[in-house]
Amino acid sequence: MTEVLACCQGERWPRGRRLAVMTPSGGLAELILDVAGAVGLELPPLSAEARAEVARVVGSVAGDGNPLDAWGHGDFATNFPHVLGVLGRDPGYDAVALCSESYDDQPIGAPARLLEYARILAEAAKGSAKPFYYMTARSGIFRRDQAALLREHGIPVIGGTRQGLGAVDRLARWGEPSPPPRPPASPAGLRLASLLEGRRRVTVHEHDAKRLLAAAGLPVAGERLVSTLDDARAAAGALGYPVALKVVSDEIPHRSDEGLVAVGLRDEADLGAAWARMSRRLDGLGKRGAAAGFLVQELVSGGLEVFAGVSRDPHFGLMLAFGAGGVMIEALDDVAIRPLPIRPGDAQEMVAETRAGALLRGGRKGAPADVDALCRVLEALADLAWTEREWLAELDVNPIVVRERGQGCVVVDALIVPRAHAPAAS
Repeated sequence: MTEVLACCQGERWPRGRRLAVMTPSGGLAELILDVAGAVGLELPPLSAEARAEVARVVGSVAGDGNPLDAWGHGDFATNFPHVLGVLGRDPGYDAVALCSESYDDQPIGAPARLLEYARILAEAAKGSAKPFYYMTARSGIFRRDQAALLREHGIPVIGGTRQGLGAVDRLARWGEPSPPPRPPASPAGLRLASLLEGRRRVTVHEHDAKRLLAAAGLPVAGERLVSTLDDARAAAGALGYPVALKVVSDEIPHRSDEGLVAVGLRDEADLGAAWARMSRRLDGLGKRGAAAGFLVQELVSGGLEVFAGVSRDPHFGLMLAFGAGGVMIEALDDVAIRPLPIRPGDAQEMVAETRAGALLRGGRKGAPADVDALCRVLEALADLAWTEREWLAELDVNPIVVRERGQGCVVVDALIVPRAHAPAAS
């Protein structure tokens, strides 16, 4: 927050997220790449024309040129003004930052040279309409003489690669022109009003909730709603073992707590035992009449579990949340939130800014997951919730199993809470 406030002190604010970063250090360039990649910041590569113009003076350009190590042959007095001029004129960037290690009484780097960095940046900013920033390598550490000089020219000093880059990006998100909201989901097909069936439902149980999701285009697990054990056996045979067995009831939203969910049933013997156990439990709870039936569901295995949900904030309306799913919700406590209706790109940003997103990107021991398919699910869920906003209080989808790239994802469980004052369907 401190660095965002520092960015706000600049005479110009960014109108887009495309940031160009110049450094005098290859090590800093690598650090900036790591930081930007971890949080989904936009550092577009140099265009072919700009790259050629930089190389004409500085020499060969490493990587894709952003961040750009402008030290080159060591003549910073020539290289830095040239590179900053190229970046300031390039229509592919919305803002420019110079990042260097810089603090009072530092043992490396002559004070006069470091002050010259600030003068070069201030001079380059005069020739561009973009905001320019001086970013130090570490948070809370800077040179006071540099800060004073740059302040006279309306250029903020921001501290820390992670904090500084994030601050510029947050201000850019706030300042960029808002694209039109995504169009609402088509009203054709199953609607929440019809599921309420002319009566008040405290919740809309899993099977009906997933029927609504499927009608909106979300991929849901294969399942059958049954009322007898013989029907359950037939459903399991059609779906293929192993299966899960669940009681569905509007009045029992948290079925696992009541022993009304069984997974990994391998054959008819397992299925029969789970059926008998759950039937006794329903009788013990006095909820036999409240059950809509038993759900036989294919067992979805493999992939990573995430969750998505929509809830109604009393001040801001419907909000979409995303994070790690299954048992990891409480363990990671890591959620991204956006107000509805979401804008193009919001789903991708939500995934990128969570720890779940890092897991989905894969690593040395894991293949990347199908993030594109997941983002389509988040967008469809948001569109559905916005279309049903007059009726909807909450919509929880947990877990969503995200498979390897190209293999899609599957909604395993869902629950809807209608608005208490929503009119009953006729």
